[in-house]
Amino acid sequence: MKNLNNYRKCWTTLYSQFVVFRITDVQKKWGVLSLCFACICCLNILSVNAQQVRVVTENLPPFQIVENNKVVAGSSFKIVAELLKRANIQSPTEVLPWARAFRIASTEPNVIIFSITRSEERENQFHWLLKLHTLNHSFYALKGRPELDVSSTEDLLSRSVVAVTNSYEANALKEFGFTEGLNLVQTNNYATAWQMVKKGRADYIYADEFVGNPVFNAMNITPDLFDKKFRIGGSLDLYVAASIETASDTLELLRHHIAQMKSEDMAAASKSY
Repeated sequence: MKNLNNYRKCWTTLYSQFVVFRITDVQKKWGVLSLCFACICCLNILSVNAQQVRVVTENLPPFQIVENNKVVAGSSFKIVAELLKRANIQSPTEVLPWARAFRIASTEPNVIIFSITRSEERENQFHWLLKLHTLNHSFYALKGRPELDVSSTEDLLSRSVVAVTNSYEANALKEFGFTEGLNLVQTNNYATAWQMVKKGRADYIYADEFVGNPVFNAMNITPDLFDKKFRIGGSLDLYVAASIETASDTLELLRHHIAQMKSEDMAAASKSY
């Protein structure tokens, strides 16, 4: 809030100096100088956050689509890019393996991360800024393996499942009773996880169907290679979040622009992206 108050004061000064500029020719020179000084002050205030904030994400189609290690498209990316633009945060978006992105956001100050699943376990680890999407997870297996038809969690625990390291899915599977090194295999990204199921190196993947389809396209395979075998757990939401030690004025600035975006229904507009 302090940052926003300074911003308002700065533009009040700017306006008053503009009035001075028009009063007399004698004051014109000083008005110009004051006007320039006020503009510099405003730019400095707005650039503070850009110098401090770090932005991290992963390759997660269709939410973040990456080419040559740069986010170029995606429904979440569109919303976050608009938010950063409005807040004048010019930090580049770093594309990292999810485990590293999560570690940075959970241990360093002034970090924005997206798209991250909000869960009870993570609730106090971040400032949850804006809901992006809703996920519904199920267990998927390679088609043509009837022995993997199951009716209970106990049946699943006798088989292997793959998940991305430090992802919501990996944490949820551990809560279901899966154990790394026994029946839980972890990997760096979702494409590799689906390939492991395709090649029979893991029996199941715990995933959201909406995430899977763009991954299939990138792998040049079709979704009909896999069967949905079992559903467990409720719906979960993807968010843009900030690290717990993010500066209060940065949080206020972001929330201010999020409120404006909501009033303009930016999230709804992203559905056509």
